[in-house]
Amino acid sequence: MRKSDIKCAARLAIDCVVGDVCVLCQLPLPPHQWHDPLRLNSHMCPYCRTAVALNPNSCQHCALPLPDGQHICGRCITTPLADRALAPVLHQHCGAYLVHQLKFHRGEREALALASFLLTAVHQRYPNTNALPDLLIPVPIAPWTQLRRGYNPSEWLARTLHKQLNVAVANDLLTRKVGPSQRTLTRHQRLRLATNTFTLKRKVAPRVLDFRHVAIIDDVLTTGATVAVLAGTLRRAGAVRVDVWCATRA
Repeated sequence: MRKSDIKCAARLAIDCVVGDVCVLCQLPLPPHQWHDPLRLNSHMCPYCRTAVALNPNSCQHCALPLPDGQHICGRCITTPLADRALAPVLHQHCGAYLVHQLKFHRGEREALALASFLLTAVHQRYPNTNALPDLLIPVPIAPWTQLRRGYNPSEWLARTLHKQLNVAVANDLLTRKVGPSQRTLTRHQRLRLATNTFTLKRKVAPRVLDFRHVAIIDDVLTTGATVAVLAGTLRRAGAVRVDVWCATRA
């Protein structure tokens, strides 16, 4: 049995004994949510779920919030960030708190709550399973960050989506060059992210991405610089379509 399976079983046992609480208000959840085998809707009460600021009308290519009736932002008319972009939650208040807990406090329950919003958006935007990507690619983090943190938040989101959508997660294709954390950089510095920030690992089979439809998975989409560089890397490796699925949009 894998360590993750043991932890999941232990968490289920604890929830059955002491009950589960909402990730936002910390109040007890109704008993019928304790035994949800998917663990996607049992970590947030209905009241807090309605309090999360959503991003219902956004650019099809970068998920930037737009006025009703518009579907593509001015920038993406000429330079689209991705073929399709999803970011169902605005990165403010509750949404920002969930991402912060996920990134800096090993927020497994917060990851599941965010993934549930993403899953809803996927079902709305992709009408059938044939339209889904072939691979989910979590945004890699630098090796030192991975070692210090012990996990990749984007990979946690991707694995939850994999369980629901049955789309493979490719978390061992790319490596990220060591550099300063994105959150320490100004907007101008982020936009100047080097094009060689991401590279395919040497052990990856040649042409593994040829003619593939892939989706980049991340927790928050801010300037789009990271996604743009990663999308370019994937296209040069052969990907024919690159979507981006982020939990929140700043």
